[in-house]
Amino acid sequence: MILASEITSFLAERRGHIAHWLLWVNAKNRTTGASQPSGFWTGDDDQTFTVGGVTRSYFGAGGVFMPDPIIYEAGLNIQTQNIPIGPVAGEVAQMLRTHDPRLAPADLYLAVFDPLDNTLVGTARAFKGWVDSAPISESGDPNNSVVTCRMSLVSSVRAGTRKLTLKKSDAAQKTRDGDRGRRYGTVSGSVPVWWGEERANSAPSGQQTNSSGGDTAG
Repeated sequence: MILASEITSFLAERRGHIAHWLLWVNAKNRTTGASQPSGFWTGDDDQTFTVGGVTRSYFGAGGVFMPDPIIYEAGLNIQTQNIPIGPVAGEVAQMLRTHDPRLAPADLYLAVFDPLDNTLVGTARAFKGWVDSAPISESGDPNNSVVTCRMSLVSSVRAGTRKLTLKKSDAAQKTRDGDRGRRYGTVSGSVPVWWGEERANSAPSGQQTNSSGGDTAG
């Protein structure tokens, strides 16, 4: 995590601080597929934060969620971040049940506050990726059940594992100003063609091809 200069300067004063987490999930409407972003933070009241130059509204979820310790790793390994979140608040239940959080873009920010007047010092992005899973579990007596959800995020490195199959299809290629360079891609290598005076594919054993297309016994 890279801390902004105002945060590092404040922490260097060693006079205490208050830290909160900001979770943003850009889920989809299950019916229309439209974007349905939702923001939650570990404070008690709804609040607006500016993160990455964008102003967002975060629901005050209090102790409804708390991320597992974040472990950073160098390299191209896909990292996973688990966030236990209780779907008890209406806003959280809407994000998990009404909307579709599966594969939704998500990020997690750290917000640092001054304990003297509770003013925001700054924010820092702690994790960015997608929602890999958000299973909801219910346990206990049906009349007094405990509902929990352990949301799992995967890092943006996962984008490098996607297969770009559309780049190899004729349908995708012809959208580039009518380029039909892949029109015969599906039969490439299976149709004999002439190249100079020799067939591009090998003749059967014991036979020799000539430029006129006929076969002569070997």
